Amino acid sequence: MANLSDFMPHILPYVAGCSYPLAEQHLRNICIDFCMKAPIVQVSLDPVSVVANQREYDLEAPTGSVVHLILEAWFQGVPLSIYKTRDDLGINIATGMPTAIKQSAEQIFTLNYAPDYSVQDAITMNVSTKPAPNSTTVDDVLLNDYSYAIAMGTVSRLMMLPRQDFTDPVAAMTYLKTYEIERAEARIRAEASFGQVTSYVRPRSFI
Repeated sequence: MANLSDFMPHILPYVAGCSYPLAEQHLRNICIDFCMKAPIVQVSLDPVSVVANQREYDLEAPTGSVVHLILEAWFQGVPLSIYKTRDDLGINIATGMPTAIKQSAEQIFTLNYAPDYSVQDAITMNVSTKPAPNSTTVDDVLLNDYSYAIAMGTVSRLMMLPRQDFTDPVAAMTYLKTYEIERAEARIRAEASFGQVTSYVRPRSFI
């Protein structure tokens, strides 16, 4: 994991007089935005054991991060379809072999059918993650591959702040454009390397 402080040499020279806590706050927010728009930080979570008649389970991301999107999931090696909230047209309380999984904002996921028996390490999944709101570290790939882009995004946000010695809305737009271009390229890289999340969404109800 990389420390947020590792990004500061690329940020603070552009915003003379900016305090470290302020720069860190906006840097963290940019890292979160980057990971939400470009799912480049991807991990395989520890297997989840299921309990008979239970549909909801916690999503446990690595320390300092939270799950942004479930990309792939399996139940005992069998792929699960991935649904979103808008696909949920009703609730089925029946038990049986799960065939689909839905992620919720509360860092939980729900199976379409509650297993009718308990299974150890039944569910495996690949997910994209983003930094937690209070994290002081981020995945190494953000520093190693995207430190300049993330720094430019941070500088842009700081320069948009009103009544600061470093306030410069015109320059901010230039740095923002650089950040957005790099973020878009990162998204393309993520989707080309790992597959698009939308390819797992089925156009039918979550039951």
